[in-house]
Amino acid sequence: MILYIAGTYENVSDVAVQELIRTTHPEKEAKMISQFAQEILSDNPPAWVVDMVRQEARMMSPFAQKILSKARAMDSVRQEGRKEEAAAAILLRQLHRRFGKCSDLIAAKVNAADVKLLGIWSDRILDAKSVEDVFSE
Repeated sequence: MILYIAGTYENVSDVAVQELIRTTHPEKEAKMISQFAQEILSDNPPAWVVDMVRQEARMMSPFAQKILSKARAMDSVRQEGRKEEAAAAILLRQLHRRFGKCSDLIAAKVNAADVKLLGIWSDRILDAKSVEDVFSE
């Protein structure tokens, strides 16, 4: 509904849309706003959404500031997640090649680690005599 209103009526303010939702469906306000934000922040938003966000950004309304701030934060989290996934995949490959198939426990430990710890373990694999040496404290 929000996407339809925002895409169809260019001069409707974010405050008006929020008030409309609050008055007509107060119990669904958070969910509807959340769905709208997810559409805007998706990896491939519709062109009109991109244009609308750019226009809002120029005017820098509080609503646009929140969306841009959220988009930047989510992008940062996504990038960090990709780094962790890539580092974990590389370490698991190295462990497999050096020591054979890893246990599910080791794989879970690697997949749950942050980038810094994955880096430490990746350095240790060069000198480790066993899988245990890689993960020793």
